[in-house]
Amino acid sequence: MSIIMPTIIGYRIVSPDGKKVISEHGPDELEKCRELIQCKKWVPGTERDPGNVLEYIFKEIEPDADIN
Repeated sequence: MSIIMPTIIGYRIVSPDGKKVISEHGPDELEKCRELIQCKKWVPGTERDPGNVLEYIFKEIEPDADIN
């Protein structure tokens, strides 16, 4: 059994509906991205709104790449 692990080339923070790119970041900025998407203004007893989404950007794998 083979597992293909594509290379992460960056991250993108997008709106909850995925229609708007808020910011793009390099592959070494995962912790920064996590901090940016955390909801810090939530008040207990209130409903949470959906927050921004962190998307991983992967290097494209060649269709005929040898996976063995």
